[in-house]
Order: sequence, then C-alpha cells, then structure tokens
Amino acid sequence: MRSPRLSFILAGLLVLMACTSPQPAKLAVVSSGITTRVPATQRPIISHPVKQPSSIMPVMTPPLPTPTTMPILTPSTLVPPQTGTTTMLPLTPLSAIGPAWTYWQAVDLTQGIQTVTTQGKAIWVGTPYGVYRVDPHTGTYIAYEEVGPVSQLLPTENGQLWALGTEGVFFFNGQQWEKLNGIGTTDVISIGIDKQGDLWLFHPSGRFGGTPAKHFTGHLPPEGAWSYDAYFPYQVPQQFNLNVTDCQAWLAVAALYRTPAECEALKAARALANVSDYTLTAIDQDGSVWWMTNSGSWDALTFTLHHLLNTGVTDQKLPTARLENTTVNQDLGSTHVYALAPDPSQGVWLGTSRGLLYSDGETVRKIPLAQDQHTLRAGPRNIAIDTDGNAWIVTARGVQKLPAQSSSWQDVHDFGLSRALNGWALGTIAAAREGGIWATHGQDLWRFGGSTATPLMNPALPASSCRLLHLAVDQAGNVWSPLGDCTARAIVFKPQTGEWLLDPSDSYPPSQTTWQVTNPPDVGHIQDEARGPDGRIWFVGDRGIAVYDPAKDDRP
Repeated sequence: MRSPRLSFILAGLLVLMACTSPQPAKLAVVSSGITTRVPATQRPIISHPVKQPSSIMPVMTPPLPTPTTMPILTPSTLVPPQTGTTTMLPLTPLSAIGPAWTYWQAVDLTQGIQTVTTQGKAIWVGTPYGVYRVDPHTGTYIAYEEVGPVSQLLPTENGQLWALGTEGVFFFNGQQWEKLNGIGTTDVISIGIDKQGDLWLFHPSGRFGGTPAKHFTGHLPPEGAWSYDAYFPYQVPQQFNLNVTDCQAWLAVAALYRTPAECEALKAARALANVSDYTLTAIDQDGSVWWMTNSGSWDALTFTLHHLLNTGVTDQKLPTARLENTTVNQDLGSTHVYALAPDPSQGVWLGTSRGLLYSDGETVRKIPLAQDQHTLRAGPRNIAIDTDGNAWIVTARGVQKLPAQSSSWQDVHDFGLSRALNGWALGTIAAAREGGIWATHGQDLWRFGGSTATPLMNPALPASSCRLLHLAVDQAGNVWSPLGDCTARAIVFKPQTGEWLLDPSDSYPPSQTTWQVTNPPDVGHIQDEARGPDGRIWFVGDRGIAVYDPAKDDRP
C-alpha cells in the first residue's frame, strides 16, 4: 500500500511539472536542423489528474502565470541617417580619394576566393579585397575594392547584383555600389530571393537556436525608405527557413543557384552524380555536369573536379603550387575550393584558396586578379615612422616595413634577436630618436632597424603581471609605457643613462593627437596615428592605412 508521505511527494512533483511545462502557445518542431514554431492545436495536450489521498490536506495548485510572447516587429524603415529618409548609402570608389591621399587596403589573403557567379557574359568574383567583374575571354577585369571582403554574390536582372561581406550588405545598381543602411557588418549570414521576388536576409542563430530573418518587399531597393519585417526564429514561416535547396520556396539563393530551373537542374545533376544537396555543382552550357569532391585527412585534403559528359566521367585534381597550366594526368594535391560557377561558353570557374581558376576539363589556368598588388596584411594596429622615413607596422600576421619611396609593404622576420625570439609576436613599437624602432614583447625592450641597435633588456617591473602596453618616445628620446592593470604607474627608460624609472617626476607623454583632416579614406576603426619626418600624417585602421600629404592637397 502506498504510504501517505510517498503519495504527497508524487502529487507535489506532478503539480510542479504541470506548472513548469512549456506553454501551449508555442511548441518547437525540429526538422533538418531548423527550428520553427507551430500552433499547439497540432499536438494533443494530455492531462493527468492528481489523486489526493484522504489522509493529507489537498495540494493547492497556484494559478498559471499569464503566458508572455515576444513582440512581432512591424514593418519599419531601415535605421535612418539624420535626414530620416535615405536607406541606401552610395560608396565612394577608392580611385576618387584625391591626390593628397595614399591608401593601402589591409587584406587577409588566406581567405581565398569565397564566391564566383555567372551573369550574362561576365564572371563576378567575391574576394578578400572587393568584387571583380571579369571578362572570361580576355581575363581583364573591373575592380570594386570599396566593397571590402565579400563572401556571397547574388545576381539579379539588368546587370545588378547583391553582395554580402564583412562590411555589410551591398547592392550594385549597374553603375555604382550602395550599402544597405542599418545592417551590421557581421549581422547577415545568407541572402536569398523567394518565389514572390522578395529579398530575405538571414542572421546568425539566436540565443536559443533558430535563425532570425528580415523580409523585404521586392528585391530591388526603392527610392527612399525600404520597409521590412523582422522575424524572430519561431516566427519565420517554415517554407522560408535555411533549407536553401528547396526549389519550391526560393527563386534564387546566393552562391547556389539563380533560377528555379537551375535549382531543379542542379538537384537532378547531384542525384545523377550521387552527391549531397550541398556539394558544389555546376551545369555547363552543353548540359554536362561538374562537381567537386574531396578526400584525405582534414589537414591534407585533396580536392578533385569531376566532369560528367554523356556517360563518361573525367577527374582532375587541383594545383597546390603557382602553376598556370596543368594537365588532367598530373597529381596536383590539395587546393581548397569554395565556389563553382559555369563559364558563359564552356568549362567552369573555381573560387579557391589559391585564387581564381578556370578549367575546361583538361587544363587548369589561374586568372591573376589584384591579390599580388595587396601587400599590407590584415589587422594593422600599431605604426612607427623612423627617422629615415621608413614605416613599420604591427599586424595580426606579423610585422611589415614600407621603405621610404616604396609603395609595397615587406614582411619583416629579423628583429635583431636570437632565432627563437625572432619568432615571438611583437606587442608594440615606437620610432627611436637614434634611428630604427623600439619594440617590446611586453616584458622586455630593444631597438633595431637603424644604423645602431640596443640589445634586448628586461626592466625591473613592479609585478610579474605587468606589461609594457604602448611605447611612446618623448622629445629627449626617452621611452615610456603605461603598465596596464597591474598598477596605475608608468615606467620610463632613459637611453642616455640606461636607467629605468618608475613614477618619474617628468610627465608622461601626451596621447596621440587626432589631426583634423577632411574626407579621409575609410580605414575602419582607427587603431593608431603617427606623423612622419616629412610631415605626412599616417592613419591606421582595421581596414587599411591612409597617408595624408598636406603638400599635395590642392583644395582651396
């Protein structure tokens, strides 16, 4: 016989489960990794009566809380500028920055070519340094580097197309690029056009899963404000989820297909080749099928291009070295492939980790774009201009030097240290009055790059957690640095005497001054500034470096 105490515990647990169970207004249904919400009427709710034993007092069930729902956002204009009317912001081409400015775009070449698409008789390519329109017959191109790094392209009608990149969402209207205002730089992961011709932007997964989205009316920006519906993950209609291979829901999806007919043809081709829906596939102009596969371990993948023509299949491995032409019989090892698009006439174009390639099934050739012209590495953050006019920059991928009177940045591997210490990442640098550069790893200091050098030394820091955070040199040539969170104190090194002083009576050098100049190029978030011995002013941002020469400013 069940004891009164056990019956009381069971009854309490049942009531607790009833009070804490999900409300029937919104239930999650998971299908193919996509979470949506459906009305509760589609699932039965089973209640279990609680039997109260006569020997104990009845359990009082508190009233259920009123269910709350997330608000559904109503159509709204994009985040307006001060005028409150514009929605598309025209971009200024880099070629129009004026004679007083020199600009280097910071590029992460390790990204490779992320997206390639065909539009009419042209090939559009998304690169880490902008968008390129390539003539497939001559290899000539038009560069639109003002867009920045691009990972998806979606062509529309009349030579227009959308681009998705690290700097935001952009639209090419046939003449110039415009930026969609109010969309964050990392706020969109995919772009598509539904069967009604409406534009959808999908965002990174929400805190509790699912994919938020924005739905625009039409896919061509109108004049003035452009309204959209913003959906939380459980509000997105099921047919408009990230199942982008659904030919019944989508008219076009970036990097996969551009028409319903192409979507169906690609599905049939993948079935014929026995590959998955997300395998890179392209349909040639003669109806033959191209697709990519890879094999090997994750750190030594071998990518192979397959071509099915009639009933015969040819296989072609891709190059790992700088080879202009290779035959199908050569073992070419691993080149990572990110995109595949048909040529307007015959063959396929490949976006790879080694640049833009073309294959006709027998030979592979590389189409050189502007990557060889981009010598500044990604993530520049600290600059110093030495007494000879050489510029030194610390980037996310090491140290570089721009010799005076040169336009190409050079990688620096020798910092005047031992072989082991040369491999350590530099923390911060500053121009030395004696010539060359002062540098630190954080708990040391030395000078290199000039006609003389100062050997590496280790200051007597007040605590093991202290670091030299930002070097600055005063008019007397003394080297200063704050010490970070370990103390509010500063430290200074005096090269004339070799002394290290904590909390000296001298005042700490003032912070860098932001020089007031007009219409600078967009270098992104300013990381550092410096004035060279020739009077030019250097601005370092996360997107690149711009140099202003007052002597060449011809404006009134």
